[in-house]
Amino acid sequence: MAAHIDIAPALLESAVLRSLNASHSTAGAWFRDVSSTRGYDPLRIYVGTPFETPTTLTRQDWPGPRAGWSPDSLGYWEIRVARAGTYAITLRFPNLSQPAQAHLRIGGVDRAQRVERMCGACFFSGLELAAGDARLDVWLAESGKTTGVEYADVVRTGD
Repeated sequence: MAAHIDIAPALLESAVLRSLNASHSTAGAWFRDVSSTRGYDPLRIYVGTPFETPTTLTRQDWPGPRAGWSPDSLGYWEIRVARAGTYAITLRFPNLSQPAQAHLRIGGVDRAQRVERMCGACFFSGLELAAGDARLDVWLAESGKTTGVEYADVVRTGD
């Protein structure tokens, strides 16, 4: 049977470990320094390109204080509308146990519609969107509670 040799104490005292720790501390300081002068704007998801139609937005890309995958999560998407035109957005969510109001807000467009019980999607069409950066807010209002949708499918339908 081979003898067990504990090398941990030797590693803790090694020059290699000291060098790695020093590098890590230096890198952390460097990152804090260069980060202090940058805004780190959110990455925007392009919609309205011919390369991905529809563009499916998920909760994975949400910022916001209630962003997440739990049933009561709520967030928004930072998008870039590639081409001005007419758009349609389909919201998808778990089937509702009672009627709710679906809301959509993007740029100067603000829409709402009733969603019936046991329905798991709704459709907003005829949305005139300008090219450029926008924030897409969508939510469901049900019995005084607001929650987010799971997916939003965005498609450009015309000029």
